[in-house]
Amino acid sequence: MLTRRELLARSVQAGAAGLVGRLSIAELGARAAQTADGRPLAPAFEALDAFVDTYLRTMDAPGLTLALADRGGVLRVTTYGFSDRERRAAVHRDQLFEIGSITKSFVAFAILQLVDEGRLDLHRPVAELMPWLKVESRFAPITLHHLLTHTSGLPPALSFRLSDPAAKLRVRYAPGEHFVYCNLGFEALGFLLSQVERQPFAAVIRSRILQPLGMMATDPIISGDTRLRETRSYNPWLDDRPFAVGSALKPAPPLVMDSAAGCIASSAADMGRYVRMIASGGAVDGRRLISERSFALMTSPHIKAEEFGPGASYGYGLAIDRLDGRKRARHTGGMVSFASALQVDLERGVGAFASINAMQGFRPNPVAEYGISVVGAAARGEPLPSAPAVASPATVTNAGDFAGTFTAPDGAAMRFVAEGPSLFYVDGSKKVPVDSVGESLVIRDPGLGLWALNFQRKDGPSTPVTDLIHGSRWYAGDRYTGSREFTYPPAWKAFVGHYHNDSPWHGSIRVVQAKGALWLDGVMPLAADGNEAFWLNDPPYNPARLEFLTPIDGQCTLAKLSGVDFWRVAAD
Repeated sequence: MLTRRELLARSVQAGAAGLVGRLSIAELGARAAQTADGRPLAPAFEALDAFVDTYLRTMDAPGLTLALADRGGVLRVTTYGFSDRERRAAVHRDQLFEIGSITKSFVAFAILQLVDEGRLDLHRPVAELMPWLKVESRFAPITLHHLLTHTSGLPPALSFRLSDPAAKLRVRYAPGEHFVYCNLGFEALGFLLSQVERQPFAAVIRSRILQPLGMMATDPIISGDTRLRETRSYNPWLDDRPFAVGSALKPAPPLVMDSAAGCIASSAADMGRYVRMIASGGAVDGRRLISERSFALMTSPHIKAEEFGPGASYGYGLAIDRLDGRKRARHTGGMVSFASALQVDLERGVGAFASINAMQGFRPNPVAEYGISVVGAAARGEPLPSAPAVASPATVTNAGDFAGTFTAPDGAAMRFVAEGPSLFYVDGSKKVPVDSVGESLVIRDPGLGLWALNFQRKDGPSTPVTDLIHGSRWYAGDRYTGSREFTYPPAWKAFVGHYHNDSPWHGSIRVVQAKGALWLDGVMPLAADGNEAFWLNDPPYNPARLEFLTPIDGQCTLAKLSGVDFWRVAAD
């Protein structure tokens, strides 16, 4: 799943690897070290192992599990690194990893099975199927197609079940018009599956997908019992600020989750069976999981989805694009303490699943992508592609764009220098590295790193940097020519502050005034929707909405982000 925090470009990369000695690598099983026509796969496996070793060290990840499969079966299952970092215990084959939003493709398969059986209609209004999904809209009805493609116009929240029984989910744009990743839509689809089948969601997934594919180790609901079979997993020591790779991690607490947006825990071997089915066009050993028509619908590019990368579109529960000119289906999964990636070359019929037992803000997409490229090439007797470079987490794209001195109205200044692909904040005689954090940058310093650096450009990403927002502070650069004095509505003072939710999915949000506007976490612009509510205005059709409630002595003490409660705290 993609958390709200990640959608705000909250965390990705920085720092140095902390593993000592060679990573533990265990090949747990393989169908064969060669293809059916005798082409060797061992060189591809060796190249992939070397790349994973480099990748985990660079990203400072504890451990990883990896499955490779083609249309004939699971090719190889491998584990790398540590299940328990403190005890230096290796990941082993039977341990489960939480796959997060890759669960959405399981949901899509189950929905399409019911479509094949004539029990559901993809274009029927959900209001007729789900009267319990409370929606406020002035647009045409939302359909199952819209929920499956993240084009419903509903907010990108984790759940449709709001704490206020009178509240409704507000639709911001006409369904089908835009792609905005929406977990609550898939949670609702899980309830629909349960409603139609008259059994719990987990039982539906087990009977319709897991049992037919022989995925007997997989658990379709995450609970304390699941934790007993999982690898140990990790998340950031501090959850109220941008996370830099190399920063401290802590063992994550047990999670209970039954949301269809991301509640499956699986072994790599089982996920290899799942990958094989997708590589085979929705069939295994002559038995179709869904019809050819439904698989074509599932893997059709219904809507542009740049959130998954340039040129990406979204099908039903899967992102669709091209790799080396060939059609590819893929998805990622982000949990509180796991990060996963699934990639399938649909034309060559080879796929990979990779999962890391930590949430550090990135997904192991490079591992899965290189896996399908190198194995696909070996299977056809082609030269093996070179392993992609693993960018140092301290690498800043176009670092020179951000070099310069930026000055606040009170005379305080922030100075940055670029040295090749690296950027540094200059504090007297000290140079502090600046690290990439999603689309933002963060100073690698415990105090200054509380806020991302929100560099501003005048007219889009290809134009020069003109000024900088850092928390509630605004700084003008040499190229800045606009106003240097800003006014704010007096009512906004009541909204500024730090709000917190104890759920591991949410953590902290901070609201600041800077450059004449309100900003969430200093990076997300807010657009007024009435006197006490704001849209998260990036992109400008984003249906996430922030409301400020319960004022006490001039300060609002409750913020609702798309229906989720955050309470004001006195901490900075």
